[in-house]
Amino acid sequence: MKQNFLGQEKNKFLKWSNIFFLVPLIVAIYFNIYWYAIILFVVFIVSYDFHFFNEAKEVYYLDVTFSSILMLSNVILLLGGHFFPPYGILAILCVFLALLFYFRRSKHD
Repeated sequence: MKQNFLGQEKNKFLKWSNIFFLVPLIVAIYFNIYWYAIILFVVFIVSYDFHFFNEAKEVYYLDVTFSSILMLSNVILLLGGHFFPPYGILAILCVFLALLFYFRRSKHD
């Protein structure tokens, strides 16, 4: 029973975690970074579709593709902007941490 409850809570979080994409989307539009806003919007829609509609395998590949494009565009923004050492290093560490979690999960799923 406890395992089922935790699985349901995780599923709810994954569904509603897509809202976090809206913050950088609004910031990108505010600062006229439209190419980045388009990427964020597409990732938001694909991720929303993937998590709300039974995580279909066809949408999974789109989700992975556009999430990868988003990660690459984040690195491009980081390197193309002013590279502030404490924040830039933290951002790069987060990239590697995200990739570590992704590839560790891919081995098990």
